[in-house]
Amino acid sequence: MTTLVGSRQGFTLIEVLVAIAIFAIVMTMSGYLLTSAAQNTSSRGRMTINQAAQAYIESVQDGWRDSTAFGRLDAATQQPTPLSGYSWTVKVCEVDVSTFNCKTAPVAQTTQPVFTPSGTARLMRLSIAYTSSTVGRGSLIASTEMSLK
Repeated sequence: MTTLVGSRQGFTLIEVLVAIAIFAIVMTMSGYLLTSAAQNTSSRGRMTINQAAQAYIESVQDGWRDSTAFGRLDAATQQPTPLSGYSWTVKVCEVDVSTFNCKTAPVAQTTQPVFTPSGTARLMRLSIAYTSSTVGRGSLIASTEMSLK
């Protein structure tokens, strides 16, 4: 058995530095990928909520185009789409056209929304809020105003 005099085993300083640099690059990139994936999930959830809120508002507005049903919410009115992990609240009020404030107290409901406006209602305010049951996720509110023509 022969051994070389002065031979050393192990890595050179250059090899160690290259390995550390590669490790740092990989860790940085994986951090970006994880952050991006979390943001995509959050964005997808907000988009779903926004679409559900918009669909509800458009459905109610379609019903309100009929002057005999203007401002009314009843059992025939489509309910907001239920979303897993979220509750919804619908608020509706008549708006005073001179001040643009609610002239009736906003009615907030979390079950089948019911509201009957006065016979003189000319402008209505409708909003829907989806609130997360998970702490820290907040809520999304969509609203609209519609006038009787």
